[in-house]
Formats: sequence, C-alpha cells, structure tokens
Amino acid sequence: MPMLLIVAGDRGRARIFSLERETDEMLELADLVNPVVHLHERELSGDRQGRGFSRTHGSRVALGRSHPHKRLSSMRFARQVAEAIEARCRQQRYLHIYLLADPEFVGLLRPQLAAKELTGDLKIISKNITRSDTATIRGHLPEHPWKPGLSGAGA
Repeated sequence: MPMLLIVAGDRGRARIFSLERETDEMLELADLVNPVVHLHERELSGDRQGRGFSRTHGSRVALGRSHPHKRLSSMRFARQVAEAIEARCRQQRYLHIYLLADPEFVGLLRPQLAAKELTGDLKIISKNITRSDTATIRGHLPEHPWKPGLSGAGA
C-alpha cells in the first residue's frame, strides 16, 4: 500500500507523519524539538574573544570571529531531522516525502537530505505550520498527493 511521509518543521520543532492511501489518515510518527532555539545567543556562548591593540591604526580591535550559535544549533537540528527521516525511510518505502517548512529551514534541511540521497521524491511546500493540528497540515497538501502530475503543487 502506498504511503507518504510528511514533515512539518521549523528551526525549533519538526513533526513527522505518515499518510496511508486507503484510510487517508495522518499518523504522527515523531515530534522532534530543538530546545536551544528559545535561548538567547548570550546564554549559548561564553565570553567574547577579547581585544588587542592595532599598531597600524593606533586603536583597539576585536580578536577572533563571532560564532552564530543559534545558526549552528539550527544546522545540528536539521541534521537530526534528516537522520529521523532516513530512519523512517529505512523502515518503510514511501512514495513521496512532503516537506512543509519555512524557507529558512528548507535551506538548512535540503543539503542534509541530499547527503542522505533522499531528495528524489521530495516535494517542498513553503508553509510554517508546525504547530497546527493534523487536519490543517493535511489541508495544505495537494488534494490527490499520490498522483504524480499533481503532487508538486502547494496550497
């Protein structure tokens, strides 16, 4: 029986569903949370690098580069979501993978999925509906998501 894998996600949360053709019911398989996204940047890092003296300009300059810890945390979370998708795809064969996410998270997740060779049947819908109920998420999928000609259209 053909099944779809649906991922609704953003930088802070990703929900993974399966959708079976016969019953047309969405079953939530996983709910992943990135707790770091709610922390302030200064809580994620230690002290700054420090300052030094520039002989050419006669002034003080900052040493080292800044590290965007929230961005790095989001990249780690995207890798975690990709690993969860890969694990589901190893357990069961899915006809398509629908990714409903905001463009920023799509940009973080797509390279991770490409590294795991999961972009072949990937359909992207740019919607941030992670915190919505299953009926709303199902409403943003195409009416007939199993038909190849209609499966790329978003709502």
